[in-house]
Amino acid sequence: MKKLFHKVFISLMYRTQFAQRISTLEKRIALYDQSFFEGSKLFEKYYELLNFLEVKIPVDGQLIRVGPDSDSGYILFNNFSDVDSVISLGVGRNVDTELYFAELGIEIFLFDGTVKSLPKNHERFNFSPRNVYGSRLLSLGSKNFVLLNDIIMQQLKLFNGFEETKGNRPQYLLLIDIEGSEYDVILNTETEYLELCQQITVEFHDIFKKINNGMQEVYDCIAKLNKTHELISIHGNNFGGFIHLNGNDYPDVLETTWLRKDLVKFKKGKNSLSHDLNKPNNPGAKDLKLEW
Repeated sequence: MKKLFHKVFISLMYRTQFAQRISTLEKRIALYDQSFFEGSKLFEKYYELLNFLEVKIPVDGQLIRVGPDSDSGYILFNNFSDVDSVISLGVGRNVDTELYFAELGIEIFLFDGTVKSLPKNHERFNFSPRNVYGSRLLSLGSKNFVLLNDIIMQQLKLFNGFEETKGNRPQYLLLIDIEGSEYDVILNTETEYLELCQQITVEFHDIFKKINNGMQEVYDCIAKLNKTHELISIHGNNFGGFIHLNGNDYPDVLETTWLRKDLVKFKKGKNSLSHDLNKPNNPGAKDLKLEW
């Protein structure tokens, strides 16, 4: 066991340039014995999750990468002419994606209670140092928070004539990277509000933990998004823990992009983490590979 721990520890230190990004949970995940994982319900449940995810390709138009070729970059459908505003939940240390849209003349609304200020500023940036939740129950104990339902309600007030012009609805781009609170946000945000989002990016955290706990939250989130949107991109974050087995990498953190169903026609895509536009979040380590 000591040899296994030493091997895993050295491997993790090599894989990331930022050792502090490896949480206690991720270290514990990395210590799973491969043979145990392969023969366990964890492996079986992971494949159940994968089979619940089906990548689709927009027939008209193309996907592009927006932002850096590392962490905080996104794969999106290249049609932003109708986007009224970008709502970014979880800012962190990089706002290059938000700057891209600000330069297109789009208003950007950024929320993050873990940072006091933005790393870069722009006249179209509207920053609020508050954490975002879906329900007031989860936000108990947090003094500085806002609900996504309330954010979108406020956006609707800013959209001139929305109530009077039925059928003329605003279009939002929603970016979600909030370190585990995404489940609460998606499940407790009104479906009619999610329908106003042309595209939604979601980083799903703690996949292994969710699987061990029955995985209902993950299933419910995907099922809810699938009602109105199609999954057009998926990628494993190599900053998170993962299990390597038989040439495949099973990540604990999944990055996803969803495009609203009524915007374009779709065809069946390739269920793979290895899209040409994907880049390793940590450029100092190999990218994760998995097909199903």
